[in-house]
Amino acid sequence: MEGQKGIGKVHSTYYRGAEAAIIVCNVTMKETLENIPNWRNSVFKVTGEIPLVFLANKTDLPDKKFGEDEIKNIASEFNASYLFTSAKTGENVENAFLTVSKLLLE
Repeated sequence: MEGQKGIGKVHSTYYRGAEAAIIVCNVTMKETLENIPNWRNSVFKVTGEIPLVFLANKTDLPDKKFGEDEIKNIASEFNASYLFTSAKTGENVENAFLTVSKLLLE
């Protein structure tokens, strides 16, 4: 999902039929972490409760605004899995999809 707010009606079309969701935040922008509850609620309004994986992306960048404790806490609060990723380097990208696959098989 994209990180922009205010276009929820468009996104709700994408959620229909989803059996799991990946919500991505940017480690260099703490507000993206703080928006995770909004994205979760937006997804669940359409899908009901489905497995979630939170990705803290852009780990290759030096100016991190939050760390593992923060993402771990929010993941725990929402019973979600989480990973730190870098789309640029590929770090944990494959693991993200493997995690979703495992959740779908449970």
